[in-house]
Order: sequence, then structure tokens, then C-alpha cells
Amino acid sequence: RIALREKGISPPSTDIRRLPGKEVGPHHVVKTLVGMGTNAVAGIIDAFSDSEIDTATRLALMDGLVEILTRHHPKVMVQAAHSMANCLRDKDPLIREKAIDIIRGLNLRSPDLMKALTESLSDPSENIRAKAVGALGDLGPPAIPALVRIIQEGKEPARRGALLAIQPSYHDGKPIPSGLGNALRPTIPVLLRIAMDDPNTDTALTAATTLGSIDRQGKQTEPQLLGLLHSPNSRERQVAVVALGRMHPLSPAALQTLMETSFDSDPLIRQM
Repeated sequence: RIALREKGISPPSTDIRRLPGKEVGPHHVVKTLVGMGTNAVAGIIDAFSDSEIDTATRLALMDGLVEILTRHHPKVMVQAAHSMANCLRDKDPLIREKAIDIIRGLNLRSPDLMKALTESLSDPSENIRAKAVGALGDLGPPAIPALVRIIQEGKEPARRGALLAIQPSYHDGKPIPSGLGNALRPTIPVLLRIAMDDPNTDTALTAATTLGSIDRQGKQTEPQLLGLLHSPNSRERQVAVVALGRMHPLSPAALQTLMETSFDSDPLIRQM
């Protein structure tokens, strides 16, 4: 089928695995193609991009590409990144999910790939949306401008996914690496505005969580957030508690004020 397709000839619909006397499964095909190394990459990509081929075979072929990539990484990276971007738009959710696993496992990078991943934040599958968040987070500073545009202009659930994707994954009070910190710092006013004003409560609280994760030591927002703890507006107090709860270390005065929220009139705030 691959050879005929490369020559511009439509391949026959007959599946060789169904021919009498043949015992050929996806693993046989993949093993043969992997043995061909980089010479088989174009054919493998062409095959697993064909929606007429069954899902099991397509997934096996994608695994075959990964095996070749791990052996001949630099030679086929561009081809692989382009093919995974296409797979992210495939109608089969198993193919889309597999593509994200490959992207993260092999650390693939390309502008088209980043665009396809941001589109995946609106995928019908919750699992794929969650994996897209992780993949975009892996991209670091290059992905931040696109994610901020989604946060400001996009729709749910893509906005919440983008908010999660820019959350730094550093804990135990460790500082955010300078490059990432410099890229994230301009997002703080945007996050604070969304946390305060967004009509979607879940999005607002996610923005507050992200805000606290970025301004980890509270240098830019702690005074304003402490003021909000005394606001008559319950939503503003919720935002302040969530954001301050992500900061470390808090000043003694801030910590004392935050502890006093356990007596707040709002039962949601008391539970935070």
C-alpha cells in the first residue's frame, strides 16, 4: 500500500492481514519498517495518517516512528513534529491522545505543533485537554504569548486549560527559573483582572491559583490581595485566599491575616 501510494497509484482495499493463509499483524509490519530506519519514516507517517486504516495498526505504526526517532533522532525530527501536529487534528481520539504522548515523550517542537496543541485545549475529550495542558507547559516561554491570547480572548474550557498550562510546576519554595519568570511576569495584571472580574467562577479561581503560582513570594500582589481579604465582596475574598494560599513564604502578617479567614462568614472561604 505504501509503495503504491508513493507512486501515485491508489492502493487496493484488500487488507493483507485478511488473506487466506496469512498471519500478518501490525507488529510484523512495524518490525519490518523499523528495521528500515529513516528510509521508512515517510511511509510510516503516510500510513498512520490514513484514517481508513484501523486504529490498532495506526497506533502500532506511531510506536514504530517513536522507535526510529529514539535511534535516529536528529534526522527525522521535523517530519515527526509535522506529522504529530496533523495527528492532533485526527478524528480518532486515540490517535490524538497518542500524538500528545509522543510529543511529550520525545520533546518535539515546532510552530505548527504549538498551534495544534493550543487547539487541543478545546478537544471534546477531557483527557486530551488535560494532556495538552501538560504538553504546552513543557514548551515553556515560547508558548506563553499564545496561551495568554487564549486566556483573554478564547472560550471555555480552553481558557481554563491555558491558565493551567502557564502555572509553573515548581514547589517547596524554589524560585522560578529566570527565563520563565521573565516571560510570566507580564501576565500577572491579566490574571488579577480575570480573577477579580471574570463571570465564570471556576475560571476566576483558576486564574487566582495561577497568579499565586507565578508571584510565588508575593512581591507584586501580596499587599493588594491582603486588602481583598477585608472586602465585603465574597468573590474577592475567595480570590485572595486562593492566590495567597499558593505563595511561599508569606510574611508573618500575611500568614496571620490568612489564618483569620477560618472565621469568615462565607462557608466556602472557611473551607479553603
